[in-house]
Amino acid sequence: MLNKHISLLKRRVLKGEKIPHHEKVFSLFEPHTKWINKGKSGVITELGQKHLIVTDLHQIIKVSS
Repeated sequence: MLNKHISLLKRRVLKGEKIPHHEKVFSLFEPHTKWINKGKSGVITELGQKHLIVTDLHQIIKVSS
């Protein structure tokens, strides 16, 4: 993971390359982290994981990501 991050930094800083979104690393410690933009005023950046939590007709909780 560290080698990937160093490679991305070299490409962006030294070569001036624009890194495609799908190649970007948002967290070294949690690789599943994604960029979340909810459009809230005053919030510039949110990182994390989106989840949908609902209950069905029988009050069973269902979670999906």
